[in-house]
Amino acid sequence: MKVIENYVDAMFVNLPRTAELQTIKEDILLNMKEKYIELIDEGKPENEALGTVIAEFGTIDELLESLEISVEENDDRGNQEFFTPNLPVLSESVITKYLATKRLSGMLIGSGIISLGIGLSTFFFLINRLSSSIPFFIFVLSITAAVILFTIGGMKLSVFNNLKNGFILTSEDRLLLENAKEEYHRSFILSIILGIGLSMLSILSVIFSSFSGFGEAIGLSLLFLFGAVACFFFIYAGNVQGSYNFLLDNGLEVHVPYEEYKRQKFFQRFESLYWMIILLLFFGWGFFFDGWVICWIVFPIGGVLQDTLSKRA
Repeated sequence: MKVIENYVDAMFVNLPRTAELQTIKEDILLNMKEKYIELIDEGKPENEALGTVIAEFGTIDELLESLEISVEENDDRGNQEFFTPNLPVLSESVITKYLATKRLSGMLIGSGIISLGIGLSTFFFLINRLSSSIPFFIFVLSITAAVILFTIGGMKLSVFNNLKNGFILTSEDRLLLENAKEEYHRSFILSIILGIGLSMLSILSVIFSSFSGFGEAIGLSLLFLFGAVACFFFIYAGNVQGSYNFLLDNGLEVHVPYEEYKRQKFFQRFESLYWMIILLLFFGWGFFFDGWVICWIVFPIGGVLQDTLSKRA
């Protein structure tokens, strides 16, 4: 219901607050809610019911035209410089495919990290127990599998490179995406909690093994194994959450203020440079300061900072 209320509020936000329009707004909201409840009772999924209700409502301009109501004189949008971007309108099928591909890419890249973790874990566990060639062979095999998974994950997303040039997102699709993002929020938080818990467990395994007499090899094996699974949760959850953020943050309206257009273009360039710096920080911390145990923390911190900066902007 909150999504429907937000949608109706957004449609009337730039219109004058007259008694006539307020009555029309309340009637529309009531009708949309009744239609939504009716569709839910018929067994329709929430997203499908929302899409049907919004599609039947149409645009505010069409509604005002049908009611022969003119608001041009009172439209305060004339105080801003508006223009129509020469960009493609993102269709529902493309949005669905993009979200599914981002999930799959996160799964593949996360699985590649797990493959590396298993290779390193096995290497340290077997290096003093078997011939050195066997652990080394397993390690090389895990690297090969990881590279293949990384490559496939990257190639899957390459078909959407054109989205970086910009696109138009309709108000109906924006509201559906906001609803889907809100529904995923609990899963996102749970994944981050699991990732942090496994990361702490990986550190504790090293500390425990060093004092218990099990040997550093077992501690290192558990470190890389738990750490890899933790990274899987971070990467997969980040990919899914990031897919919603990307569409919502970069999708433009059909008529957009020029200042808003410039702001989004700036953040597109900023984000590509931002995550490159985060990645360099991760590898620099790990290689030069031997901080592999803790350097993973730059990714969740980087994600929180990015979200904070984008909201303030």
